[in-house]
Amino acid sequence: TVYRAYAIIFDMLRNKDILDEKNKLLRQTSKEVTFPMEQDDLVAIDKMIEYLKNSQIEEIAEKYNLRPGMGMAAVQIGILKRFFTVVYEKDEGEFDVYVVINPKITSTSTEKIYVEDGEGCLSINRPTEGIKLNFDLERI
Repeated sequence: TVYRAYAIIFDMLRNKDILDEKNKLLRQTSKEVTFPMEQDDLVAIDKMIEYLKNSQIEEIAEKYNLRPGMGMAAVQIGILKRFFTVVYEKDEGEFDVYVVINPKITSTSTEKIYVEDGEGCLSINRPTEGIKLNFDLERI
């Protein structure tokens, strides 16, 4: 359920806390975030960022068996709200962190890019190869 995530976010997120692609919750429409944000949502954002940072630090990722990731949406931890985080290690131990709230995609390109190594989504727990994605998204 949606409330499951609020129980887990007080501890470090682990792979088991990320919903698998077969979970029907991932196909539901998330609600828009209202401001000021709820404390539970702010805690969830901190935990998502922590997971993504830790997953890119090899020794921590190995110690806790974390799958490496650069982005995570709230729905992936069972929260049906429109926000996601992106964390990119630009230099060793130095990260760029983005939090996107209430995104709206207004159009997509017809041009596609081909990702040879496969899907990188943390909710997909199976081998994938040759994923085609939109080259560009226009957003508000």
